[in-house]
Amino acid sequence: MKIFIESLGCSKNLADSEDMAGLLVSRGHEIVFEEEKADIFLLNTCAFLKAAVEESEREINRLRKLAKKGKKIIVAGCMVERIGKELKRKHKQVFSFVGTNSMSEIAEAIEKKTFLLHKPRKVLNVSPAKMRLTFFHSAYLKIADGCDNRCSYCTIPFIKGPYRSKRTENIIQEAKALAQAQAVEISLIAQDTTSYGIDLYKKPKLPVLLRKLAKIKKLQWIRLMYAYPEKISGELIATIKNENKICDYLDIPIQHISDRILKAMNRKSSSKSIKRTLEKIKKELPKISLRTNFIVGFPGETEKDFNEILKFIQDFRFNHVGVFAYSREKNTKAFDIKNHISEKIKMERMNEIIKIQSRQADKIYSYMKGKNYDVLMDSEKIGRYYGQAPEIDGKILVASSKKLKPGSFVKAKITGHRGNLLLAKTC
Repeated sequence: MKIFIESLGCSKNLADSEDMAGLLVSRGHEIVFEEEKADIFLLNTCAFLKAAVEESEREINRLRKLAKKGKKIIVAGCMVERIGKELKRKHKQVFSFVGTNSMSEIAEAIEKKTFLLHKPRKVLNVSPAKMRLTFFHSAYLKIADGCDNRCSYCTIPFIKGPYRSKRTENIIQEAKALAQAQAVEISLIAQDTTSYGIDLYKKPKLPVLLRKLAKIKKLQWIRLMYAYPEKISGELIATIKNENKICDYLDIPIQHISDRILKAMNRKSSSKSIKRTLEKIKKELPKISLRTNFIVGFPGETEKDFNEILKFIQDFRFNHVGVFAYSREKNTKAFDIKNHISEKIKMERMNEIIKIQSRQADKIYSYMKGKNYDVLMDSEKIGRYYGQAPEIDGKILVASSKKLKPGSFVKAKITGHRGNLLLAKTC
């Protein structure tokens, strides 16, 4: 069978899609990259927010029209976990539904009409097969899944289940396989990478894992995503500082900086502890590139609360900032909180953060002008420096008299920027 895979949502979903693709290929199926060539459409859905559910619904309806000529549709992932029974009643044309904890049975699901919703296993297993759907030289490596943090706005715990880590030896084995397949960069992903190992080894083991990964010869960049601020230890900072292969890059989802809103969000951090952690990171890692996210419009958020975010962004100068409007989600603790903020005000606050961050980014890019960086080429002309994660943090347009090879590192001098696109020339 020829199968077209569409993966919605985050990089963690993409990693799951790669696992499913590998399993299907191992069973003799073919992955195609053009819809019209497919016998089967496999849609890996996102359902973190209402907007993601709506996007997934639109894609199911679109695929239903394409599938009228006898083609099968398989719907997998978070949306099946969240509203699977509703989906089954609503979309009778869908051949099979596969939850996030049932993806190891994807080959069976395309052969026999089924509805698979299993409870999470205690240990996150390594897929016996993986087919890369990203650049050959850059890979996502999921080290854990699920979450125990119970933030009041978040649907992840009841979609993904409790926190489960992969065993260290299995992660190392998977990383070596990726390196053997020409990956020079791996991005470690989980709902919370900083909790890695706490379920298996009774305490967080991320620094230990990082040091072991850094010994893999063919890997050049190891990138850390989704690091919770309250769990960034001195040992983790020291490990990033002492291991050359670990990028001076941290993705830290802060979400808010007002103590009142942080408490309502059931975040474990305070404004003081977040700032103390960031100050320590910047002191020990002066070249660090920081990404963070904020949620605006949480119920009861005042103008004063919001202005604390604006001042915080100005004071700490993050390299990259994502901002989301609060979404009221069923089964979350925040669902019943009153004093909801209008959509109009949410959009105004989002736009204000985007404007301020744009000015901050201009200052950072101006500082970078004239400096040399090692750039990993994603194509013949486009690459990234250590401070840019794949797909989300902008790119570098590299001018060169020579043809540059994707997957190679080149030394380049920054000459300017256009928005989030840095301009450079080879040295």
